[in-house]
Amino acid sequence: MCILYMYTTHPFLKVFCIWIWLLTALYVANISSFSPMYLSVVAVSSAIPFNLLYDRNKNPFRTKISILLLELSVAALNVYKHFVIDKRPLVSHKDIAISILIFALYLLFLSSINKTFYQVYFIDLLKR
Repeated sequence: MCILYMYTTHPFLKVFCIWIWLLTALYVANISSFSPMYLSVVAVSSAIPFNLLYDRNKNPFRTKISILLLELSVAALNVYKHFVIDKRPLVSHKDIAISILIFALYLLFLSSINKTFYQVYFIDLLKR
């Protein structure tokens, strides 16, 4: 109950990257065989314009760079484990399908707390 309260009150905890970081930790620790590489690469490609275009006046440049470096590090870790350690192919239909399912679950979670993806990223996070 306390965790649900945190998710519904703190805007940063509604960010999808938190989900990706947890999935990455499980993948790197070999607890899960699901590779969140696709999710993390998409997250990096969306974090760049979000931090450099939409969040221009809210965060100092150092914070933006820190966020981008963190996202790049998570993506690099996923790419390294996916290709070098696990020797998986570029296209893994199973991981792509699970990635789509996880993002759909994330959107359902947002809906359950009366939020949309747009509200979280383009209203709540920009209010700070």
